[in-house]
Amino acid sequence: MGVIDKLKFYVWDDVGAVIDVIKKWKPRDCKTEKDLENSLVRKLKKHFPGLDVTPQYERNGIRGDIVVGDKVLIEIKYNLKSTPTLIGQLMRYEQKWPGRVLVLLTGDTKPSLIKELEEFVQEKGLGSGLLPIDWWGKVTILKK
Repeated sequence: MGVIDKLKFYVWDDVGAVIDVIKKWKPRDCKTEKDLENSLVRKLKKHFPGLDVTPQYERNGIRGDIVVGDKVLIEIKYNLKSTPTLIGQLMRYEQKWPGRVLVLLTGDTKPSLIKELEEFVQEKGLGSGLLPIDWWGKVTILKK
């Protein structure tokens, strides 16, 4: 991780720094959500050496697939079929997770489900804010 990457993560755009890595990530031979999680953990650890990348994070009544630097929680959904469980998770994260949440949608996800998630995030005020430090908001949805 270069100096600019460190500054970006720690100072002004932690979620954006993680998204930059995900955009370059090319998972191979991943057939399950767990395979994708393991592959992404390896990529994040390689890109952010010295930064804690914790798979299967569980603390204070919340669970997340990956936590990066105790600042960004990544929730991976592979072939999402419905949103109620994910919306429930986002509500718990809103209450109990002090950092940001990145919902990573992989595989086949109907556009109507993505729209439903985006509407939920906006209705709850979890999306982008007005201040530069809150550019990404509490929850960011990314389709890969």
